[in-house]
Amino acid sequence: MRFFYLLFLIYFLFIITNHHRLRSSLNYVKTINDYRLVYDEDVKLASSRETIKKALTIAYYIFELKQNKKGKTWITENPIKIYEIYRNENFVGSCYNDAILFNFLAKNVNINSRIIELAGNDGLGGKGHTINEFYSDEYKKWVMIDVSLGIMFFDFNKVPLSAYEVRKLALSSKNVDEFLHNVILLKLNGNVSKNTIYRYYFYNSKEFLIIEDDFIAKSYGRKIAYFFEDMNCEFCVKFGRFLRSLFSPIFRIRIQDEYSPKIYYRIYFWTFQFLFSIFVFINIYHFSKFIKNFFFSNK
Repeated sequence: MRFFYLLFLIYFLFIITNHHRLRSSLNYVKTINDYRLVYDEDVKLASSRETIKKALTIAYYIFELKQNKKGKTWITENPIKIYEIYRNENFVGSCYNDAILFNFLAKNVNINSRIIELAGNDGLGGKGHTINEFYSDEYKKWVMIDVSLGIMFFDFNKVPLSAYEVRKLALSSKNVDEFLHNVILLKLNGNVSKNTIYRYYFYNSKEFLIIEDDFIAKSYGRKIAYFFEDMNCEFCVKFGRFLRSLFSPIFRIRIQDEYSPKIYYRIYFWTFQFLFSIFVFINIYHFSKFIKNFFFSNK
């Protein structure tokens, strides 16, 4: 039995040390001032009934909350906690935290929103980039917005693009220059560089997009994780992440076609998670007995 408990410890250490890998940077940084840009001077029109104006108002509000604050790779997945931190603390979270907060605020003003992950092996040592889509009542379609970078993409008819359409353009472009010349870019943040666009929208787009549905955040495992992650204790935060990773598999939608998404599962990983969870529950009694004998047995 000691071998299995050692395996459990190794697995636990693997989870907490690989939760966030550091992204490496490219060797060049160029501005994109020579590309087509649109600056919306009225993004603060909160009274507007247009879905896009409301979404931009929320994005700009989050952008203002983040000004002159230090960034962290991780804080929490609890949207209310993220909101409190952004308002009251001197640090902010990652693109994923921004997306969670936008999702939360958008749904509070009756905007249908979802989280999108630009996924996977980008060749740069990173896991990808997280953005949002919201449903536009005006255009009758899903519209992409990047709250973390403060950008949206439009075609030359000034119709906003979905994440699927942005990815499709990236796949059909030979390089980032061609990609940027095929879109109109709206920016809330004037500091977005060509390097950033390449890294998050051209390179990452080679992988499938992934939608994280809203039911994930309501799962029992996530609520347990929130309890530990919100404690002012480094070990508790790591333990909360471990619980979330172990007991809350993320069911995602792999976009092959915008109108007929196919559900897929990372079978090899989640099967292991499921079987290992069963093993843990079955051996709780044996583990407690082992601890009792180890510490309290008469020698």
